[in-house]
Amino acid sequence: MTSKFGAKVAVVVAALYSGVAMAAYPLNFTRGATRLSEEVYDLHILMMWIITVIFCAVFGVMFYAVYKHRKSVAHNAANFHANTTVEIAWTVVPFFILLAMTVPATKTLLEVRDASSPDITFKATGYQWTWVHDTLQGEGEGVAFLANLSTPHEQIYGSDAKGERSSNPPDRFRRLK
Repeated sequence: MTSKFGAKVAVVVAALYSGVAMAAYPLNFTRGATRLSEEVYDLHILMMWIITVIFCAVFGVMFYAVYKHRKSVAHNAANFHANTTVEIAWTVVPFFILLAMTVPATKTLLEVRDASSPDITFKATGYQWTWVHDTLQGEGEGVAFLANLSTPHEQIYGSDAKGERSSNPPDRFRRLK
């Protein structure tokens, strides 16, 4: 009796402290530095919660049906062939779920694609194995750099910088093709 109780306590304690062991193992997107990247992150989280709820509902109904109608209970299978109500329901319900997911996704996508008032304008010219980036307008105007397959840290940030992100990154930018 005591060993069973001790095992249960050990399982509960291990479950409570498992998050500490996984602290340096991120499985999600990192939070963005701009407002738009925050919106994309929030959209991702919303979609994951919707998917999780759908998964739990579908598998919950499935496991309930398997358990309740198992052969060992001597349950006879029902014949509900050509049930129009069920067929309409499992067509219409997913349609409305997808429609509800489309609204925030479209709003975020249109916001991301909007370049009507950019904070920064840059031009990227591609050559074979090389890119040239020119900042035409905004913070860093007139700055240009050459990017090979591997750009040295000092060339990107300067010799005295530590490579930290800008404290005020632009929300919107326009890319010239």
